[in-house]
Amino acid sequence: MKIALVGLAGSGKTTVFSAITGLRPDEKELLKTHLGVVTVPDERLDELARLLNPKKVTHTEAVFVDTHGFDLVHAREADALVIVIGVFSGASAKKDAQEICADLILADLEIVDKRLSALKKEIESGKNLRGQGEYTVLARCKAHLDKPQPLRTLGLTREEQKTVSGYQFVSLRHLLFIANVGEEQIGSPSIDDLRVFARQETIPLIEMCAKVEQEILQLPEAERAQFLKGMGISELSEDAVIKAAYRSLDLVSFFTVKGDENKSWPVKKGSSAIEAAGKVHTDIQRGFIKAEVINYKDFIACGDFNEAKKRGLLRLEGKDYAVQDGDIINFKFNV
Repeated sequence: MKIALVGLAGSGKTTVFSAITGLRPDEKELLKTHLGVVTVPDERLDELARLLNPKKVTHTEAVFVDTHGFDLVHAREADALVIVIGVFSGASAKKDAQEICADLILADLEIVDKRLSALKKEIESGKNLRGQGEYTVLARCKAHLDKPQPLRTLGLTREEQKTVSGYQFVSLRHLLFIANVGEEQIGSPSIDDLRVFARQETIPLIEMCAKVEQEILQLPEAERAQFLKGMGISELSEDAVIKAAYRSLDLVSFFTVKGDENKSWPVKKGSSAIEAAGKVHTDIQRGFIKAEVINYKDFIACGDFNEAKKRGLLRLEGKDYAVQDGDIINFKFNV
């Protein structure tokens, strides 16, 4: 899961990156791209580890990317975009958000226009006999972008998404707004207009004071809670941002607990058991027989697998079973 940070100059994007990842790029390195790997917090996996006492616990990881300036190259490679709005700058937060969203649409429209022009020539000359299907999908995208509306609201089918996947359209990416407020604006109504815009666009919004949270992360853990309370901040935004980005991608988590490792795996909501098996290993997917499944809530209610079997809550499912968030799965396979 790769998440790119995008923001206008002066938005405090790199400070937000530091507040989320705990990394502080050297001032000499600010013009470079920075990567920060963070774990996706999941209290359920921690509770499973407490009960099962494995040698190793592995959470899902997210990679955050911070680039210099308004760089859409890395945005195209990301699964989701975090748009940082610098509220403390005195500019209109809503206007900045609208400007960035419009830029994403225009960037995609430029690519679509160029490709449609080239495709038309190829089709008319007979050089691309199979190009009509791609042309039809791109023409649909152009009509939507011209409105102007982002491609994530177009409702492309899975097949259509495959057709345009190579273009890495940025307006097709899932978005999350971060309102980076100044210290004196914490808890103030200064981002009410941005909240309204975010609701209209159905984009999640998180308010944070990145400068303060960056400083708090440098404190010993025992002192952080008291400092947060003094600043009027209920909790650090780090976990909230990671969880919101995870949810925006329409992901759910399943767990494997066999052997010495308890591990969390992300899959798209609605994924089948055989698709989930492929996440763990291609051999498991290839030799899939059955999936032994129990949901986390049922397992916690039972306390262990023996009790779960007695109650009939540990069940066998086939390859078409739709994996549910919190499922604990043991794949049966033969290669």
